[in-house]
Amino acid sequence: MSALPHRASSRSVLNPGVGKSEAWAWAMFDFANSGYTTVVITAVYNAYFVAVIAGNAHWGSLVWTAALAVSYALVMFTAPGLGAYADAHLAKKKLLALTTSGCVLATAALGLAGPGELWLAVVLIIVSNFFYATGENLIAAFLPELARGRGLGRVSGWGWGLGYFGGMLTLGACLAYIAYARESGQTAESFVPVTLLITAGIFLFASLPTFLLLRERGVARGCACIAIFGVSWSASCFIRRAYKRSSRWRRSTPSKQWASTPSRLSCWFWW
Repeated sequence: MSALPHRASSRSVLNPGVGKSEAWAWAMFDFANSGYTTVVITAVYNAYFVAVIAGNAHWGSLVWTAALAVSYALVMFTAPGLGAYADAHLAKKKLLALTTSGCVLATAALGLAGPGELWLAVVLIIVSNFFYATGENLIAAFLPELARGRGLGRVSGWGWGLGYFGGMLTLGACLAYIAYARESGQTAESFVPVTLLITAGIFLFASLPTFLLLRERGVARGCACIAIFGVSWSASCFIRRAYKRSSRWRRSTPSKQWASTPSRLSCWFWW
């Protein structure tokens, strides 16, 4: 008898017609793609990029940071249009498959960039991170279709938890191979490309439940041109207003700057 309320509360966080298997499939995408940020962006490839591809040059970290900045700028400018198109044509799942394939292929291709092949690595980092971040936007757009009210936070938490586990599992597999390769006398030029294949493979196969079980809901709205224009215009207006306000803020006195900084930061965060 004590288990019945728990089961009822678990079902109540999901929208009607949404099963636990579908919510799990949604959360599994976080498990799948977290290895990319853990291995490529954080723990392995970033160090390899600076030390090997850039030859430990003093500008290596700057180039790495600039490549990521370019990819995020592309995401920022394309997200409104892609989101409007996906909503208008019920194409979130198709676009998610496209971004997943793009990130997996670009991640595997990063291993082709050897010492001194800076521009190849930069282009592949921009492409892979653009597809990764765009995929994050698309998978998040499914959440309101799956849960309601406080259930949004709970289902999102399932994704975060599986994401941490997936990232650590992928990193652990890569570090285990690195330890083996070093004992075998291999250099970073030999074993880092293999870790990229491991990361890409886990991303590909662990994302399969998402594409097999997650359903696309909603009503197609036909032409997305008006929606894309409206969203893009709203975003451009916001950027223009923010630029004008920041210009006035820079021209103000230091005391006024400090007084207005917390409120400005909070506005940016909530936006």
